[in-house]
Amino acid sequence: MSSKKILSVLLIALVTVLSGTIAFTYRSDLPAEELMQKYVLPASGWMMLHEQNIHFTDEGIGPAVLLIHGTSSSLHTWNAWTEELKKDHRIIRIDLPGFGLSGPHPNHNYSEESYHELFEELRQALRIQKWTVVGNSFGGFLAASYAEQHPTRTNGLVLVNSSGWPQKNKPFNIFDLAKGPIGNVLIYCTPKMMVERSLQKIYGNPEKVNPELVDRHYELLLFPGNRSALRGRLNTKYSEWNADRSYQMKTPTLFIWGEKDPWISLENGQSWSESFPNSTLISFPESGHVPMEEQPLETVRTYRNWEAQRAKSLGN
Repeated sequence: MSSKKILSVLLIALVTVLSGTIAFTYRSDLPAEELMQKYVLPASGWMMLHEQNIHFTDEGIGPAVLLIHGTSSSLHTWNAWTEELKKDHRIIRIDLPGFGLSGPHPNHNYSEESYHELFEELRQALRIQKWTVVGNSFGGFLAASYAEQHPTRTNGLVLVNSSGWPQKNKPFNIFDLAKGPIGNVLIYCTPKMMVERSLQKIYGNPEKVNPELVDRHYELLLFPGNRSALRGRLNTKYSEWNADRSYQMKTPTLFIWGEKDPWISLENGQSWSESFPNSTLISFPESGHVPMEEQPLETVRTYRNWEAQRAKSLGN
């Protein structure tokens, strides 16, 4: 067989394999109504902002706390924290634009400023004077930049395995894949197994990744427009923190860190914490990227202890 024929056969085989792979992994969006029925919570509310219906929850009575989820997550990531803290706190959670039941931003605006505006609109709509702002991963970055811009509205800041501080030797992860050229394929070809393996990777103990957790992440990813919104969020440029910027932060800050995080190391959290004038870092050796899910009672206890110390200091 000539080299030309061999090349032709190889190309045909490659096209056949790729076509089969795409056909096998193609997933269409799920109906919004179906997902609403399944994932709306008893405390769910809605706020219209720039022609987008934002999903949030508001429950409990006491000092206000805003909980912000990370990339490709939803307000459900804080279920366990909310159950514990709403006994004596007012807990507000939000599905960020592009995620959960809020869906994509109508103008594809995923800038820091747009998120700050959203938090302020929500705070004013709920008639909250000041709150403590808590964020995980990308949500932690947003919490920190919001506290920086609105110090008079922020009682305290809690960063849980937060992004934002420059990383040395940043490991390649699924989001790096999604924001590159192959991300155009992932918008349509999204096997459930990929979501399951990603969750198992970021958990300190993969055995804690149960079918309900996988279903929630997978199905909300297939909320209409969320996959393309993910690429928009990942390809938006955000500011980075440094020592000079951190030194200006006066807000009391608690860093909670899972030591088995494969994406953002404990060393990264320690460096950021040391640059804040008024901060505390507590780490959890057995947790990964989402310690508030893996060890909810222990991390809530850490938050309560820090809050009590902060109140005691203010009393003095």
